[in-house]
Amino acid sequence: MLKHFRQRKRIADSLCRPLGSDKKQKGEASVKVEPELEAGGLRRSLRSSTRLDTRTDDVVSIGKIKQEPQSQGRKLLRGTKIAKQSTKEEVLPATCPRECIRISPTRDFLTEDIRKLDFFSTLVGASSGFEPLITQYGEPNLKARDVFTCLIRAIVGQQLSSSAAKSIWYRMLKEIEFKGSLAVYRGEVVPPGLFKTVEVDRLRSAGLSNQKAKYILSIADDFCCGRISGEELAKLGDEDVKKALTKLKGVGPWTVDMVLMFSLQRNDILPVGDVAVRRGMMKYFKLRSVPSENQMLELFKPFRPYRSHASWYMWMVCDPEFILPE
Repeated sequence: MLKHFRQRKRIADSLCRPLGSDKKQKGEASVKVEPELEAGGLRRSLRSSTRLDTRTDDVVSIGKIKQEPQSQGRKLLRGTKIAKQSTKEEVLPATCPRECIRISPTRDFLTEDIRKLDFFSTLVGASSGFEPLITQYGEPNLKARDVFTCLIRAIVGQQLSSSAAKSIWYRMLKEIEFKGSLAVYRGEVVPPGLFKTVEVDRLRSAGLSNQKAKYILSIADDFCCGRISGEELAKLGDEDVKKALTKLKGVGPWTVDMVLMFSLQRNDILPVGDVAVRRGMMKYFKLRSVPSENQMLELFKPFRPYRSHASWYMWMVCDPEFILPE
């Protein structure tokens, strides 16, 4: 029995020595972590040369060396090819074919009048998948709206879902005692003068954050005092509008894009900061992830000068009820 124990001890000690070492160095601990075990998340050691781990079945068996069990990490990786991280952007498809679009058979808004419009020939000519989209949703709703109303509506909607923004918007109109028609969402014209006597706390009670409430009151004051006006903005080019509006507190590139598209009727706007547009593009072009800003610009080149219209359809595609077949 003693002879058998010593034999097992010698085998265990030999397994613990570094590769290429025949003798244990003086003072060297006999603890050894195998590299492959460490990589697999499992570590096994012998604590000292005078004590043999009781789980010796993994190492020796009745004087015979048994093959060391493969680590769990390596078992999981066996037969699995690990893809290297690539710094290159995804190769983008040129278009989404018409047959990839599923539409409702009960909806057909594609009239002959729409077919004659320039945006139709541009979008469909660049990507046939837009024809069933236009059939499903008709002409984009990019009608002119009041600049001030559109501006504060965009601020309310910053970083919020459409449903949450809509709810807060109507509560805010109630707080400022808006008397206009609420029949058409986004069709209201809210005079900036209604905010003259409104306090921040009243806007906050409608669900607005403290910062958003201050931004809206500040912008209302700018419009009331004539420091900025919708009429003057309408005379400016896209870049000049951006410069003028981004000087206002709380107004960034996304908010400016909303005003350009939904108030000033600029046809060639691509809101690269809009999450819904990015997700719609990912779905429409069948990308593995949401596109980067550069990818969005590249994908929408063929749709110029009607990128506003193409963006509007991406919002429609982003709707969970809209399905693209696999």
